[in-house]
Amino acid sequence: MTITVNVTEATAKFSELLNQVLLSEEVVIAQQGIPVARLVALTNTSSPRIQRICQL
Repeated sequence: MTITVNVTEATAKFSELLNQVLLSEEVVIAQQGIPVARLVALTNTSSPRIQRICQL
């Protein structure tokens, strides 16, 4: 499922949105109703730090 939020809400709830991304949700951030960014979980990375984060 995709969650769409505006920039102000994304700023205020960033930690909560990251938790949603870790639960395989996709977050779209819109500015004045126009999508400008997408938060998605990282996959297929060789960085040990990112691998640990993705396994949480």
